Amino acid sequence: MRLSLVVAALALALSGCGSAPEPQATAAKTARPDMAGRPSLSGDWMSGARSYRWGGSSFSSGPALMAVVNDRIARHMTLISTPTTNVAALRVLLPLPGGGDAVVAEASRQLDMARIEAIRAVGMFKSVRVELTGRDKFKARGHDYVLLLENGQWRLKNGNGLETVVDDGADLTAFLDNLAAGLDRLQGGGDWAAVLTVGPSGHGVQFQGREYLSMLRLNDAFDTANAELLRKIKPTDKPLGGRALLVIPTMGASDIQLRPGEDLALLDTARQAYRLSLDKRVARFVAASKVFSFVAVEFGNDPEPAQGAFDWVLWRMPDAMSWSARGRDGVVMSVVLPILPDDFAGQLIQAMTPPPPPPAAEPESMPSVGDPVTDAGGEIIIPPLPLPQEPQQ
Repeated sequence: MRLSLVVAALALALSGCGSAPEPQATAAKTARPDMAGRPSLSGDWMSGARSYRWGGSSFSSGPALMAVVNDRIARHMTLISTPTTNVAALRVLLPLPGGGDAVVAEASRQLDMARIEAIRAVGMFKSVRVELTGRDKFKARGHDYVLLLENGQWRLKNGNGLETVVDDGADLTAFLDNLAAGLDRLQGGGDWAAVLTVGPSGHGVQFQGREYLSMLRLNDAFDTANAELLRKIKPTDKPLGGRALLVIPTMGASDIQLRPGEDLALLDTARQAYRLSLDKRVARFVAASKVFSFVAVEFGNDPEPAQGAFDWVLWRMPDAMSWSARGRDGVVMSVVLPILPDDFAGQLIQAMTPPPPPPAAEPESMPSVGDPVTDAGGEIIIPPLPLPQEPQQ
């Protein structure tokens, strides 16, 4: 219901720009239109002709570009599938409107708002609040997160002050996957590139301020760090109960972002081992939290593990950051399992509890074009900016 309302709202917001799919695009299209990159303006200084570019295509007018933006947003909103639940709140910081071409600014704004609506549509956070402000407000508290858009790039920060980059991705689904990966990196102690780096000698891997020259000692360090965190887990007095199976993937491709001078071969094995240590940490946390009456752990890469005699099955694929969870009702949920001990049991229970369906939306009057309004919660809603009219021929 919410997804259809989001698509309808986005379509209404852009209806003044035309609704015919993909008009006046001069470049060849791929089989599946994407949302990668940001719109731009190009021109011929000799002839004075202007055109807009986005997604590998060129558009001769502003309405032509906006119509394609509208069409692709609507298409990709319908491709969002499995809901994801998280107990944290998210603040999104968008830059104040600046100079530049009005069409490019509006097209970029619509794409960014579509990404925010996609986060809301899948329920990735318990609440999402949007603010028009700058980096001075780029701070999070407690378990919450803040997502900053700055110079066309998203940055995610947690309450511990750690931050990581979140790429736009090729479409809305890819953006959500990248955001989930960012959450995973921050919950694990920071960006991958900051967790494990080449040591001072150039022959070892540095982890938590110490250099390790062998994988055996590095894995021991992972286990020691996990054991210290495990002691902070507090069992719940309101368990879900039942038998649970956790399926941990075998080591798959790691997300390697090399710094100048870093050796890929040296870091690849270490970072894959670190990813596996995080999965082991989750399994131990789940068992210690007493959310379930019995917890079994297996290793495997089956995209749909058998239910068997278990009331709950949780699994993660090697190329995914979030986990999948399925009860005996057969409904599959995508959940972000916390990998820090603070209120782990409470966060796990809330993540495993499907959110209630949103209430039916009351019809609202549309605000005047270009006039910012504020909803009951104080959140700023920015209607589309007026676009320049095409000159009459």
